[in-house]
Amino acid sequence: MRHALILAGGRSTRLWPLARPKQFLPLAGDQSLLGATWDRLDGLVTLDQRWIVGGSAHRRACEAILGQLGSRFIAEPEGRNTAPAIGLGCVHLNAIDPDAVVAILPADHHVTEVDVFQRCLRLAFERAENEDCIVTLGIRPSHGATGYGYLRLAEAPGPEGAALSGFVEKPDADKAQTMVAWGDHLWNAGIFVARVARLLAEFETQMPETFAALESVAEHLGQPDAEQVLRACYSRCEATSIDYGVMEGASGLWCIPTSCGWSDLGSWTGLAELWPLDGQNNAINGDAQLQQSRGNVVYVAGGPPVAVRGVDDLVIVSTAEGVLVIPKDRCEEVRHLVAARQDP
Repeated sequence: MRHALILAGGRSTRLWPLARPKQFLPLAGDQSLLGATWDRLDGLVTLDQRWIVGGSAHRRACEAILGQLGSRFIAEPEGRNTAPAIGLGCVHLNAIDPDAVVAILPADHHVTEVDVFQRCLRLAFERAENEDCIVTLGIRPSHGATGYGYLRLAEAPGPEGAALSGFVEKPDADKAQTMVAWGDHLWNAGIFVARVARLLAEFETQMPETFAALESVAEHLGQPDAEQVLRACYSRCEATSIDYGVMEGASGLWCIPTSCGWSDLGSWTGLAELWPLDGQNNAINGDAQLQQSRGNVVYVAGGPPVAVRGVDDLVIVSTAEGVLVIPKDRCEEVRHLVAARQDP
């Protein structure tokens, strides 16, 4: 049976000082990003086969958007990146449906061409079911972005995609431009489709200690001590991404290229691509006045109004949580400011 596992535990550190993680906010229209992700599964996965993985503190926000989830909300006792979160989801699915085929999707992405996205995801399900491979969606790049990881194709793609030869970490600007010019690299959207049994087998091979911890969790599901065992075992899971922990060492990966109007809205400059530009190429959202200024990104929501004169290429954010000012070409570094603020 087809399932979907939505990863809703992110903290959106690159979008500080937003008041809440971006998946719970309507940043690309009237609907929250989580709600839009959920609705994109209509016609592909039934409602009772859609699952959310996130921290216990996220349950209320998820259910405010999606309604009561019950056991379909799989709670992490702590955040340990995407590999443990996906592994935890897989052991839950495996317990109820050993033949499950699952699509793994981040909760906080934006897609404008939903029909195109759905066609590609349907094709990915079919490939995973028929070939027992791990399938990922690769986004055809519109430019040499430095904020995304890349997928490297092993061959020219046919109508159903191509074999994948590797993952490339977020590049610098020169390397990004070169890879886009080569034509065999795609943006990594972090969307995967595979049989749950195949994913768990990869965990056992690539992350044996994490697999052993998750296996202990699986053995106690439904038991009185399930929560206690989960807390004890989950801390033994390696805190790493699914790309690093599993996919880079997996064999037989398949990629379906797509142009579906995708963005992960993972930075202030990425988010600003959704906003109109004024005559000086400033992207403004909120109560702001700019004079003799070009190429700025300004966002005001809940914080004091912003007045700017004689500056170029800055990101300026004002919310109830704080004020951010950073050069536009360094906005990926916001997470370092967040880390420094959290240090004791």
